[in-house]
Amino acid sequence: MRILCVFAHPDDMEVHCGGTVALFSDDAEVVSVIMTRGHRAGHHHIREREAREGAEILGVDEVMFLNRVDGKVRVEPEAVDAIREVVEDLRPDLVFTHTLRDTHQDHRNTHKIVVSALSKRPRVSVLAGEGPSTTPEFSPTVFFDVSETIEEKLKAVEAHESQVRRGAISREDVIKTAAYRGMQFGVEYAEAFEAVRIDGTTLLLP
Repeated sequence: MRILCVFAHPDDMEVHCGGTVALFSDDAEVVSVIMTRGHRAGHHHIREREAREGAEILGVDEVMFLNRVDGKVRVEPEAVDAIREVVEDLRPDLVFTHTLRDTHQDHRNTHKIVVSALSKRPRVSVLAGEGPSTTPEFSPTVFFDVSETIEEKLKAVEAHESQVRRGAISREDVIKTAAYRGMQFGVEYAEAFEAVRIDGTTLLLP
């Protein structure tokens, strides 16, 4: 199995789908693409290092940065082509990204970029996860039991020390969200996703 994670900022992947990535990483090739280096929330060298450390904890094979401008990720041909190139090279079976039900413009636009880049790959499944800026309209239909990998997720989140210090992300919030989704799914801890597309069938429209 080949998994592609495409998120806007260096800590997004860990928060949105870190437990699920850890579940699959032993038996899958996992590539993480980060649209920006997150310079608006800290020094970009520090944030890049933290992203690589977090990804390593989860078993991600490769981390790529596209150097889009933090806070100004736009749906433009260059961004779509960059993701499409990664897709053509990796040929993923599953893609994780942001939901459109999000207050952050970088997150919404990253979602749109991913969907556009996959236009010629109709059989690829796409799941959209949740984070601190996800709105109440987020309506998940796919859940993964991450009870066995919650500690790896927490360690990966805490690798983003600069963001934990400034209160952008926290261990407590991650646990509360995972416990809430676990209660819905009937397990201790879970991660929840909107099914944008499952094996070529479009399930969620903007």
